[in-house]
Amino acid sequence: MAAAWLLGAAGALADDAASAPIRLRVEPLTGSTGASIAALVEADLRASGAFLLTDNPDGALVVGGTVTGSRLEGRLTDPRGTELLGNIYDGPDLRRGAHELADDIVFALTGQPGIATSRLAFVSDATGRPEIYVCEADGRERRRVTYDGALAAHPSIDRTGSLLIYTSHRGVRAEVFALDLMGGSRRQLVAAGGGNHGAALSPDGRRLALSMSEHGWPSIVVMDLDGSNRRLLSRPGWLTSSPAWSPDGHRVIFACDEGDGTGPQLRETRAGQRSRRLALGVTSAFSPDWSPDGARLVFVTRHRNQLWLAVRERGAARARLIGPGQDPCWGADSRHILFSTGDRLVTLNLDTGHRRTLVENFGRLSEPAWTK
Repeated sequence: MAAAWLLGAAGALADDAASAPIRLRVEPLTGSTGASIAALVEADLRASGAFLLTDNPDGALVVGGTVTGSRLEGRLTDPRGTELLGNIYDGPDLRRGAHELADDIVFALTGQPGIATSRLAFVSDATGRPEIYVCEADGRERRRVTYDGALAAHPSIDRTGSLLIYTSHRGVRAEVFALDLMGGSRRQLVAAGGGNHGAALSPDGRRLALSMSEHGWPSIVVMDLDGSNRRLLSRPGWLTSSPAWSPDGHRVIFACDEGDGTGPQLRETRAGQRSRRLALGVTSAFSPDWSPDGARLVFVTRHRNQLWLAVRERGAARARLIGPGQDPCWGADSRHILFSTGDRLVTLNLDTGHRRTLVENFGRLSEPAWTK
């Protein structure tokens, strides 16, 4: 993909995005497949939740362009016809080009990353055993990537969507593997005694945080991908799980039951410092994930004898409940949360409250991961 060029007025529009919704009109692209590609771009822009899509040309920015073979030329113009954004997407995958155009428009007009080109990984037992699948951000182009014939769990996907970390139970113990999603090669990363679960890849893709039970209790450990520079983050006797990295990679947050009768709570630690329990205003907390902008923390708590999602905003004294769900993770735009209901994978736009089902009727669904 060539770099997009952004002219004059779009920068000012990004500043105004928070005060009023930007109106967009997507025109059919010229070319034999232009109508279908335009429909995909429009669907991506609508799913972003950042714009008001309209057929009324009055005062709306216009998305248009041309499709020639495998080449997509996309444009964004203001109501007077002045070009604000232009780019050429040249490659064999026109779907990818459409997603890239949508994300370029989101970034140009909001200053935030888009999610159309992002990738998802999740666990499904559609084959009879839990295996890991990947798909596009709209739930399409679904592809099975593990064939362990046993429990495959805890996927963590890097920001490029090319490397998957997961736990396999096909051997005598739970082991952590790295799977190259482009070439298909697989290598073992962690095979210590006991169990090795919930490995989370750091934002820079160089380290792992995971729960290891080689000493008889599950402990949170950070290490390089080659197993070196191992560092213990939790105390002996604590029951720990679900580590997650801060966006800057300097902190790790994890769930911890300290055996004091309060149930699992979240603790946060940074290099060279002891961990501290987070005050969230709930009776239990686990399965955390930080938004990429660092402003929000999502996690799971128990409410009304159900698993509910909760979010704490930066600076807030208490978290707020947002509804039933489990296994939450953030999208790259820090607006959308992806979570499981058991039989569906759903996204929630926290700014608008809009929910969208991405995957359903595909067995038991759990542990979604999202490129950031």
